[in-house]
Amino acid sequence: LQQLGIADKTCFALQNVFGRTLIRNQKGGRNHNEKHNVSVLFGPGIKPGVSGDLMFDKAKGGTATAINSKSGSKNSPDIPLEETLASCGKTIMKMTGINDKTISKRIIEGKIIRSAFI
Repeated sequence: LQQLGIADKTCFALQNVFGRTLIRNQKGGRNHNEKHNVSVLFGPGIKPGVSGDLMFDKAKGGTATAINSKSGSKNSPDIPLEETLASCGKTIMKMTGINDKTISKRIIEGKIIRSAFI
């Protein structure tokens, strides 16, 4: 990317729309976990760190937590668990330079996770 001169213009997003249970099933594998999703974002303007957290339970082994869009923590969340995936979508759109009005029009639920930006 540096040789092409586009390192400061390139964003990466790896998104898993569902997680896996942390507890193994009877066959030794892990089932889908609709209450957990994982994404990795990096590129110019993205702050290193983690947004959200994992909450453990006996049934699935772990579910995502709600997120505070300003701090990225699970404390005083304004993004409910059910909107974390949509919020990540909005954050990816913002990362690529799409304006807030267009983002809100395209993805209705969730909020941009502002803590993800430098």
